[in-house]
Amino acid sequence: MQSDKAPIAHVADIRTPLLILATSKDTIVPAQLHQTPLIAALNAAGVAYEYKFYREAPEGHAFFLSDTEVGHESMTRAFDFIDRAIRNAPAKSPVSR
Repeated sequence: MQSDKAPIAHVADIRTPLLILATSKDTIVPAQLHQTPLIAALNAAGVAYEYKFYREAPEGHAFFLSDTEVGHESMTRAFDFIDRAIRNAPAKSPVSR
């Protein structure tokens, strides 16, 4: 059963690049149930995304928080992704008063 909170339920509303980090050890959001359909939906909608699959990453769903090589690499990947997204974001128009 798909949750209304799942990103796939909101693909049509996604306006910014999306980072997807997944592991085979995630029992909360199993990759085969959510990431594959999500990626297909993002491709179909033309949404920009970055996807990285970590096989057997420790700590399951929260593997990116673990004090491990995988945890550090995934956190670095997330910060780099955010940095690129911010640098490439169009400037907002100034608010006129």
